[in-house]
Formats: sequence, C-alpha cells, structure tokens
Amino acid sequence: MQLYYAYINFKNGQCLAALAAYQDAAKRATIAGLKIDRSLAHFNIAQCYRVLGDFRAARAHFGKAASGGSPALRARAMRCVARMSIRMHGPRSIVEMNRAKESFVLLGMAGEICRCTLAIMEELIRFDPTINLSTFRDQLREEIAFLGLMPAAAEAVTLLNRALDSGSVAEPDLQAIWNVFGPNYAASWVSGMETVRN
Repeated sequence: MQLYYAYINFKNGQCLAALAAYQDAAKRATIAGLKIDRSLAHFNIAQCYRVLGDFRAARAHFGKAASGGSPALRARAMRCVARMSIRMHGPRSIVEMNRAKESFVLLGMAGEICRCTLAIMEELIRFDPTINLSTFRDQLREEIAFLGLMPAAAEAVTLLNRALDSGSVAEPDLQAIWNVFGPNYAASWVSGMETVRN
C-alpha cells in the first residue's frame, strides 16, 4: 500500500514524498534480501531524483537498479541515463541511447525500442525547442516498419505527423505517442514464451 501512495505522489508531482517512501522500500527490500524489489525501489528513487534535477544522484541509483534488476529494468535504466545525457548535452549524446535500444532488441520489446526514439525527441525539445525532429520522425517510421508494428502503430505516426506539420511538437504530443507503444508491444519474431517482467 505504501508503494501505491508513493506512485500517486510521484504522478502528482510530490517527488519528495515519493522519494522518502521509495528509499524506505529500498531499505526494507535490502533487509529482506529481495534483490528484484530493491532494484525496482532504486529505479523509482532514481526517477524521483531525475525529476528533481539531481542527475548525479539519479545516475547512481539507476546504476544500482541495473546491477540487480531484470534485463528489462536494466534496459530502462540505460534509457533513463541516456535521456539525462541528451537533456544536458544535446545531440552529441544521442549515441548513448543505442545501448538501451540494443538491449530492447535482444529482449524483443519492440514498443520500447520505439520509445527510445521518442525519448530522444522529447529530450532534444527540452534542450532546444527549435530543433528539427524530422530525422527522428523518419527513424521512428523505419523502426515501426522493421519491427512489424504496422498497422497497429499507425496512430503514432499520424499523431507525430500532425504535430510536426503544425510546426510545433510539445511534450504532451510525444507523451500521447509514447502511450501508443504499450509495454507489452513485442517484436514479431519473439515467441510468447519469451516475455519479460515489466
């Protein structure tokens, strides 16, 4: 129940309250020897620090989450670290997202591969609101086609085209597209037996 309220606090922007609850969860999981629960708690602690703008602390906790978590959690932690780098340093840090993408490819998590490209766009807008995102729109289209997500992901392409055609892509636009690629979007070559814990 405590973690539910921590999640609600985080979603409502009350990151300090959420942070305290997740730190307590990490301590309890450590004492109980629950390695995966501890990793999840560190991932959530890192998310709180990321929102609060303490990227150094966030990076440290993403590292702790990656070291003991599931392969999917490790890939998500890599994506978050890459996001922070792009937000701070702009286009020159995009290459850091490749490690996360490669991990999601190996896991067959097609939706998450597309989300990596969307994360690049979102962070580039934060770095420079005037930046041209058409290259990444084309990249997303290629990924959708290669991963066999059409026509299911047609909605995402339509939303992105509409935002780019308007001349202004905002974070809510990208969030709506992000939501199209649910966590269970699997690459067509992956068997149903190879699912990963989200």
